[in-house]
Order: sequence, then structure tokens, then C-alpha cells
Amino acid sequence: MQNEEQHTAPSAENLSAESPAPDATVSDNIKPARQAFSRAQLNLALFYVIYFVVAIIVVHFLPENYSERVEYLAHYIPMYLIAFPLYLLISKPLETAKPEKHKMTFFQLFKAFLVSEFVGIAGNFIGMFVNLVLSLLMKKNTSSTMLVDGIFGENALLFLFLAVICAPFVEEMLFRKVLIDRIRKYGNGIAILISGIMFGLFHGNFTQVFYASFLGMLFAFIYIRTGKIQYTIGLHMSVNFWGTAMPYLAMRNQDFNEILNTVTSMDVAKIVELLPKLKWLLTVTAGTYMFALAGLVIFILHRKDLKIDPPIAPLPKGKRFVTACCNLGCLALLAVCGVRFLQQLGIL
Repeated sequence: MQNEEQHTAPSAENLSAESPAPDATVSDNIKPARQAFSRAQLNLALFYVIYFVVAIIVVHFLPENYSERVEYLAHYIPMYLIAFPLYLLISKPLETAKPEKHKMTFFQLFKAFLVSEFVGIAGNFIGMFVNLVLSLLMKKNTSSTMLVDGIFGENALLFLFLAVICAPFVEEMLFRKVLIDRIRKYGNGIAILISGIMFGLFHGNFTQVFYASFLGMLFAFIYIRTGKIQYTIGLHMSVNFWGTAMPYLAMRNQDFNEILNTVTSMDVAKIVELLPKLKWLLTVTAGTYMFALAGLVIFILHRKDLKIDPPIAPLPKGKRFVTACCNLGCLALLAVCGVRFLQQLGIL
């Protein structure tokens, strides 16, 4: 999916600290690696905690019966303008190993977008299946309606601005640029997995966790191969635009609640009468699946190109998962994300 430039080992200037000495054994890397993974993931956990605490305080002081617009601002302003800058500040002292920079052509970026649509659709189907199982077990709907409510709600334009412009920039900096630069020294593969999975868990619900994880891993791979965060920010914006702004534009002159009630009524005659109103939404949906099918073909054709450079400081086989995930930072991050999932399921 990108130009076939030969990759070389990262140069010394790509590291904020010197690489291990040539005679250092692989086992010697375990302790510094565990510390690096723990600190990087603990900083993400602190980002969540700061955001939650500030948002709770802001909401506490809001007047009664505040609007949906105020609710959006009360949640996203603490995240983007308070927690995010503090996260950058506490992450700055950590050692970094930046990927080498390589260019992608517009055609390569377009192919990456198509693959993004494929992995997103695949993850979405998994999320739908998991929610179906959970709904049967818990005897209640466990799906998140956040996206639908945002796209077709009264404050759709504010939601679209946050989803298409703000979220891609902040999330790519959080889960790709800052996180990966601080853990990829010990393995690009494990960095891709952690970046994607933590990005999925960040969404806090079973509707989005799978497609967000798959997209996060794809974006992490592209960032590591190119070293340019602007590529993944642009791809992230494109995916969010197609998935949110396009349905909004297709339905902007329609009464969404009326359409939803008609569809859920299972009245075939009324649904058939409704089809002309849905022509643009159906066109967008068809386009999405065509993109996804093309992305699947591209993924298969380029599967042999999915290669990454070996680690700068390799970890022993059998110790990589334990080193990356069995540490205080990862446990703290999983605990915070777990709280969000329990809240979404109505358990907390």
C-alpha cells in the first residue's frame, strides 16, 4: 500500500536516548521495556482519569435541564483542551523511537482508505454479533446509539465537527504518535497491537470496540511504515467523514424518527412507500460496501507487503505479551476502560 523503499534500521538521531550496546542480551531488555510500556499506558490511564474528573466537575456545576449542545461541550472540552495537553506534557520526558519517514502517493492513500472501509465493516459485523449475544444474555439492548443519536440529533453539525475534525487529530496523536513512539523500540508488532486494542477500548462500548481496534491497528501499521502522523490523521478524518457526514447529508431533509418508527414497525407496505425517501442513504450504504469489497481485494493482493522492521531492542520470545501487558500501567488503563464498558451496559 505504499512505495517500496528499502527500510533501514532507525538511526541514532531517531532516538531520544542511545540504543542498547551491541553486547547487551535480549533478556536485558525486559526491565526497561516493562517500564516503558507501563509508563506509556499509565499516562493514557491518567488522561482518562483527568478527563472523567474534570467532566464530572463541569457537569456538576451546570444548571438543571441543560441542552444536548451543552452536554457535548461539557464532555469534549475537558478531553481536548485539558486532559490532552496534560497528557502530552507528562509523556514528553519518556524516551522515543520515531519511525523513519517515507512518502505515500495519493493513490496509495486512497487504497489505504478502501482497506480502512473493509476492516471497519468487518469489525462492525463482529460488534453487531457480540451485542446480539449480550442482548440475549442480559435481556436488554446493549448496543450504543451514540453515533446515530449524534448524526441525526438536534446538534448534528457540532457532533460532525467533533467527529470529523477534532477526534481524528487528538486520537491519532494519543494512540499513534505519542504512544507508538514510546513503545515501538521493543517491537513494532506489539506496538501495533497495543495501539489498536487500546484505541478500541477507548470507545467504551461493544458497538465500536472491534472496528475501532481494527482501524487502530491499520493506522498504527501505516504510521510505523511512513513515520508521518498526517497520513493517519487524514485517513481517520476520511473514514469518519464517510461514516458520519455522508449519512447526515443523505438524510438531512428527512424525519429520522418517522423513518425509524416505520422500519421497526415491520409494515412491509409502509416500508416500500418509504424507499424513495431513503434513496440517498441507500446509495451511501451501497458505496460503503463497494469500498469495503475493493478494500478486501487490495488487502489480499498486498498481504505480502505487510512487513515491519525488526525491533531495536528485541524481547525474548514468550515474554513479549507479559512484558507489554502485565504491568501497572496496562492494568490501570484496562481498569479505567472497564469502568466505561460497565457504565455503557448500565451495570455502574
